[in-house]
Amino acid sequence: MSFLFQSALYNFNMNKYLIENGRLYLPNVEGNPKAYILCPHIDEKTIDVKSTFVDPSLRGQGIAKEMILALIEYVKKEGLLIVPSCSYAVKFFDEHPEYSELLAKN
Repeated sequence: MSFLFQSALYNFNMNKYLIENGRLYLPNVEGNPKAYILCPHIDEKTIDVKSTFVDPSLRGQGIAKEMILALIEYVKKEGLLIVPSCSYAVKFFDEHPEYSELLAKN
């Protein structure tokens, strides 16, 4: 069973993040994302944050955190829950218990 994200745009600072087809990403002029989160649906109400990537040229600027925050906004708007599978997402949610209500229970 496959679920598709509706396309959505979220602005954080000066960055515009697109969410579509199981990924949130920072588009660039060439059309290849310089940063992304792979977050496919597990079921109708749950997404799995499987991978977070930021191009080396953008690292250290808080892009991964911005992407997680953009994803959190999307999840809240859509009434979804998150399974944090990648190490960055696990660490983020461990350090930010204020978002624990968005985590899927095992």
